[in-house]
Amino acid sequence: MLTWNTAAEWAAGGGVDLMGEFYGNDRSERWLGVGMRWTVGAWSVNGAAARQTSAPKASLLTVGAKLNF
Repeated sequence: MLTWNTAAEWAAGGGVDLMGEFYGNDRSERWLGVGMRWTVGAWSVNGAAARQTSAPKASLLTVGAKLNF
């Protein structure tokens, strides 16, 4: 299986990063995703949403937190 990804991140300031990505593989429809990460000290909180670009338009929504040490 061939998997591919193109992504960009932008440091918006105040510990906030905005992200966008386009990804997929040679066996399924490609996806378009957007996300946001907020970092305070050693903690970061993030959320992302993605959707397939062709029918059936499957969707994903994720939320997470991470402690960096």
